[in-house]
Parts: sequence; structure tokens; C-alpha cells
Amino acid sequence: CVTLFSRVGYYIGELGLVSLYDLHYSILRHGLSPPVLDKYNSMRLRPNTMTFDPWYDHLPSQPDSRVLYVISDGTLSSPVPRLLLPDHLHSDLDTAEAKYIRANVTFDISKSQVKIPKLLSDHRNDFIPRKCHYDE
Repeated sequence: CVTLFSRVGYYIGELGLVSLYDLHYSILRHGLSPPVLDKYNSMRLRPNTMTFDPWYDHLPSQPDSRVLYVISDGTLSSPVPRLLLPDHLHSDLDTAEAKYIRANVTFDISKSQVKIPKLLSDHRNDFIPRKCHYDE
């Protein structure tokens, strides 16, 4: 997935050619931790750290972990891509988050278990304080 995301991109106005990887991890998830990959995958994703001036004008003003629920990375646990409208952005992100969690997180009360999808496990650092980040 990372290799494909690095090779495919879009021409975006003054930004020029932006790979899907950079769009996802360097722009839309700016300020959020990269995903923690499982122990069988020795590579850890790193966003583009090179300063590219036009990009900084388009970065989100605040990190928002809810983008996780609207971006598909091609894995089975990815959410269904959604169209976001600027006038309803926050409510659309809230709705996407609630729908994803309702559809993908399961509870087994008899076993005292909560099952979460790989997507949430990989992005667990989005949901805990920065000083407590967990790496496998």
C-alpha cells in the first residue's frame, strides 16, 4: 500500500504533483502520528519531512484524527470514502466517525472483549496523549 501510495498522485493547483502518500500523511494528517505497523512489518511510516512552502499554506490549522474515518487506504478495515462538503465538514466528520465505530467495533460481554479493526489499532496513537505513544 505504501509503495502504491508513493507512486500515484494528483496535480493539485499550486502544489503541483502530490503523491497519495504525501496527501494522506503529510497534508491531511499533518500533526498526527504516523500509524504503528504490526510486528511483522519492520517499516514504520514517516511523513514527508521536507519543507515545501506551498504545502504549508494548505495544512489543517489543527490536527483532526477524524480524517481517519473518511480516507480509504485500500485495506479491508478502511472506511468507505465519503464526499465532504465545506459547509458541513465537522458534522460530516462526526457522522463518519460514529458510523465507522458502530459498524466495526464489536463487544463480547460474555468474554469481556472489545474487538477493534486493524485501522484503529494501527492509528492508536491518535487516541492517546502524545507522551504515552505506543510502538510495537
